[in-house]
This record gives sequence, structure tokens and C-alpha cells, in this order.
Amino acid sequence: MNNKNLMDYESIEKILGFEDPFNIEPSISRELRFKSLKASFEHHYLNNKVYKGFCELANVSPADIKNYEDLVLIPLVPSDFFRDVSATGRHEDLVHISSVPDEQIARYFTTSGTGGQPSIYPYDGRSLGTINRSNAIIFKKVGGLKSDDYMLFLTPSTDKADTGMVQGMYLTMKGIFKDTDSQLDFAIQDNIFDTKSIVNKLTKAKGRTRHLYGPPYAYNQLCEQMSNLGLEMRLDPESKAITTGGWKSFKDEAISPSELKEKIQKAFGIAPQEIRDGLGLTDIMSILVECQYGNKHVPPWIEVSIRDLNDPSWKTDVAIGKDGLIAFLDPLISSFPAYIVTGDVGKLTISQDEKCSCGRYGATIEYVRRAGDPRGCALRQEQLMTEVESKRKTK
Repeated sequence: MNNKNLMDYESIEKILGFEDPFNIEPSISRELRFKSLKASFEHHYLNNKVYKGFCELANVSPADIKNYEDLVLIPLVPSDFFRDVSATGRHEDLVHISSVPDEQIARYFTTSGTGGQPSIYPYDGRSLGTINRSNAIIFKKVGGLKSDDYMLFLTPSTDKADTGMVQGMYLTMKGIFKDTDSQLDFAIQDNIFDTKSIVNKLTKAKGRTRHLYGPPYAYNQLCEQMSNLGLEMRLDPESKAITTGGWKSFKDEAISPSELKEKIQKAFGIAPQEIRDGLGLTDIMSILVECQYGNKHVPPWIEVSIRDLNDPSWKTDVAIGKDGLIAFLDPLISSFPAYIVTGDVGKLTISQDEKCSCGRYGATIEYVRRAGDPRGCALRQEQLMTEVESKRKTK
């Protein structure tokens, strides 16, 4: 293969370098996003044998991407493909789906995946650095976090959890906080979720603006235990409670977002508009954070679209407000083609050209439900795995 990095880092740096990327004029962000995605597609097409074979089956090449409207033609990879490759247990298969030489891979990150099977993603050092910077921008500009704040993860520590939820967010906080050793801590120690210890940690951090971060079930467990113990505490006027992950308990029972907000407000005195949910884009280690109006903002470097559930080619967008498969294209990652169609149904609530009530430009998205078995997914999974198998045999 080409083995030459063709990414458009100049456009990427421009869009990340604005004082507030969420206030860029839509025409400017669209141009930079198109240029970086066009270059990214050429990079993966020429450097990734598996993805190139997949694109040839779809009869799409970089020459077909002439303008912004053509981005919808870029062949999308089902998110579960990474799960299937990871399930083989062969490192060589992870190498085959990478677009950079194996020696450039700095780290592998995992997600919990569907059906309990984890998905593993290869990241090179430059992509990791860019992702961490971009996530820090999201949490500073939309989440409102500041360099002197304190955050408590309602999770195990980074040496006990290798998921993007923990590892990715920790790296993001390192890009925001002045001293993560004193400004960040973890609630779960030695597999023990001790409520009194959590309250003590938050009490000791008084003097900084204190925030919470974790999955809904952890908040639910913490709030219920505090209620049972008769504990309440008042955090700070600008404190945030950021949730991410599935809205199910350990017993697979649904957790009501509105009820959980009430519990968090009662336990910690956090204002409702400061209890923010985040839609985790686990395949690319990013997150779409809610603003104070409850809208999940798509950063201007990511192209998010909603694809027609009835079109197995996934080349048809649906209108604003209509349900469809959530798809996203990320130009920041050079180590694998981050053009993902998820197994989630969602809808755009604000277009790329509009402003939210919070004053920020850009698309906002709403998660609706899991899609089940989207049309076309099984076929594309089979096509991609066939490419992986063929590359292994011809190595």
C-alpha cells in the first residue's frame, strides 16, 4: 500500500485553533470539514487494504468526492465490524484494518461492545493527541469546565479500566486541568463503591468548582445510597453532573433520565440545566455534550448525518427531525477509517447552519433508540470480514 500520510492537518489545525470552534461561521467550518474529510478519505483508501477493497465493492473512490454534498458517498463501516475483528483474537487482523504502519500504533482502546464482546481500536500517537485536544475543547466550550476545577469519576481508576469512557475522559481532563493528581479522583477503589468515601472526597475538594462524571447507573446507585444514609450535600453554583453510557441498571432495568435528574439535584444541589448528558461516540473516543438547553452539540470537525433506515446502501440522508441511523465521519483519526454507521437511531434537532438557543452554531443530535438489525448491516459486515480474511491469506 501507499504508507504515506495524506491527512490534511492544516485544515484540522485551523478548525481546532479558533478561539471558540462552536462559534465559527457555518460556511467556514463546512469548507474546513470538507477539505479535511476529503484528504482523510484518500489517506485511508490508499493506506488501508481492507477499507480499499470495501470501497471498490461500493464502487467509490476519492475521485468521486468532489464537493461537500459528495461526503454522503464515503462508504460507512458498521460499528460492530470492529467487534467482529476483535473477536478473532489475532493481532494481525487489527493490523490489517489499520491505515498506518504497526510500529506507529501507540495504544489500543476498548469499548464494552454489544453482547458483551469488546471492540478494540488502534490509535497512533498523533491521532490520540489531536483527539485529546478536541475533546478538551468540547468540555471547555460546551461543558463549561475550567482549568482550576475538580472532577470525581464515578468509575474505577485508569489502571483498573481500559475503556474509552475512563481512559479517554482521563486524557481529556489532563488537557484541561493544571494538575490532574490533585484535581481528579475516582469513586471506585479496590472494586468498592463507598458512598461515605465519595462524600469525603467531594468535601475535601471544596474551594474548587466540583463536578461529577460517570454512567447513569453509578449516579443512580450513589443517590439511592445517599438517600438511605440520610446524606445530602450542596456542591457549587457551576458544578456539573455529566452522564454518559447506557440508561440501564446492573439488573438491566431502565433508568428514567428525568427521575435521575431529580435524584442528583436532591443529593448534590446541582441545578437541572447543569446536569448534562453526553452521547458517547465510542468508536472515535469522543462525546457530544449537552449545553444548558439540553441539546447535544456536534463539534464542527465531525460530520454527523442521519441515514435512511430503509436504504441498505446508507447513502441517503433524512431531513432534520426525522429518525434514522446515526452516522459520523471523523477526519482526526489517521490510524483507521472513522466513517462509522452506528446501531443507533437518532435525529438531528438543529441543522449545521443554525444557532442553538445557547448561541452556538452547528448541528445538534438526539438519541432515540437502538436500531436492532439495520438493513444492509449484515451484508457489509460480511464484506469487510471477507476482506480481512483475504488479506490474512495473501500476507
